[in-house]
Amino acid sequence: MLYTNSSCWGAGEDQEPERVLLLQERLAGVFERIKTGYLHEARLLASLLPLCLLDLLPPSQVLNKVIMEFISPHQPHPHLLAITLFQVFEACMEESGEALVQEWVLMSLGNFTRRQPACLAVWFITCFLVAASRDTRLRSLFPNVLAWPAQIQRVGLYAGGGLMVQSGDQEIPVTSSRLDRSTGHSVVPVAQLHPPELDAAQLLPPELGVAQLEVFCLAAVQFDVALPSHHHRVKFREVFADVAVEGSPFLLMLRFLDDKTGALP
Repeated sequence: MLYTNSSCWGAGEDQEPERVLLLQERLAGVFERIKTGYLHEARLLASLLPLCLLDLLPPSQVLNKVIMEFISPHQPHPHLLAITLFQVFEACMEESGEALVQEWVLMSLGNFTRRQPACLAVWFITCFLVAASRDTRLRSLFPNVLAWPAQIQRVGLYAGGGLMVQSGDQEIPVTSSRLDRSTGHSVVPVAQLHPPELDAAQLLPPELGVAQLEVFCLAAVQFDVALPSHHHRVKFREVFADVAVEGSPFLLMLRFLDDKTGALP
C-alpha cells in the first residue's frame, strides 16, 4: 500500500531515512507506470499523485521528483504531469511559502529554453510560471495554458517519438507535428482539470497566437515581481539571455519585462 491517508511527514525531519527511501522507490514505480503504461492508467495515476505526495515526502523531494518527470524529454504525458505540477506547487506554497518553489523554478527553466519548436518551450515555461504564481487571475488561466499545444499527447514533438493517443479502446502513435490553436480564456476549477479529447483534425501549424504570447509575458512579469531580490531577478533574465534572438518569443518576453518592471542594471 503506497498511501494510507495519514501524513508520515508531519514531523518532517524525524522521518526515518529507510522509510523515505522505500517511499521514493514506490513513487518511482508510479512515475514509471505513468511514463510507460496505457493512457487511461497514466491519467488515473497522475490525478491521484497530488493527493498524497506531500504527505509522503518533504516538499523539496516532492518538487524535485515532479519537476524532473515533467521536464524529461522522454515523458509522453507532460500534459498530465502539468496538472500534478500545478497542484503540488500550490500545496508547497501553502505549506512552505513561495521561496522554495521559486528556487526550483529558477533552477529548472534552463531545461526548456532550447526545446524545439519554440512554441513547445514556451508552453513548458508558461506552465511553470503560472503554477508558481499566487496571482488568482493568472492561475485561473491555467486550463487554457494546458490546452495550448493541441493537448500535447497528440503532437509528436518528443525525442522518443512515442506519443500515443486514445482512439476508442486502442492507442495509436501520433506523428503529426502540428498544434491546435486555442485562444479562449475559460476559467475552470483546478479540481475539474482534465486533458481534453481533441479530434486529430483540429491541428494547426506550430505557432503561438497573440493571446498565448500575452499570457506567457504576463506570467513572466508576475514571477519576476514576486522574486525576493535583485539577484533573483537577474538570474531569471539570464536564463533566457542566450536564446533571446531576434524574432524569438523569449526576446519579446524580455522586452516586455523591461518595459513593465524596468531594465536591470
